[in-house]
Amino acid sequence: MALGAGHVDPGKALDPGLVYDLTVEDYIGFLCASNYSTKYIKTITGKLVNCSSSKIENPWDLNYPAIVVDFDSLEVSVTRTVTHVSATSATYKASIIITSPISVTVTVDPPLLVFKEKGEKQSYRVRIQVSDKKKLLENKRKNMDSDFGQLVWTDGKHQVTSVMVVAY
Repeated sequence: MALGAGHVDPGKALDPGLVYDLTVEDYIGFLCASNYSTKYIKTITGKLVNCSSSKIENPWDLNYPAIVVDFDSLEVSVTRTVTHVSATSATYKASIIITSPISVTVTVDPPLLVFKEKGEKQSYRVRIQVSDKKKLLENKRKNMDSDFGQLVWTDGKHQVTSVMVVAY
């Protein structure tokens, strides 16, 4: 099964509602958490880095719209921070759509984000739990080793979608 993020709508791109801010240091931390060697990271970035000072412990900790986790435990949590970029106040409500095989339960805390002004930042946590360990093991035996879904934030005008992939 394949998932995509859709096409670019230039009109909507001018007012996306929420954005995920990232810095060069965030991407370097992602490379460190992905266990790339400092030599390889230097090849990519052009500078020597110290991975022990990275704030990112796991590749899925990168503040990126997509949520991709790889785990053997029964629960993983990821935190994301969004910035409200619309001119007016807004309240966003989270909804989760799981599209294939349902071996996990996903919750979002808080399920509502209330923004009063442009530029305001808020964080939320996505908790992914194995809901049926027996089904998970059965799916692994059948080489069905991933669950797919989406987290959608909407305020009635904007729809901000994050693709989710849970690999085992």
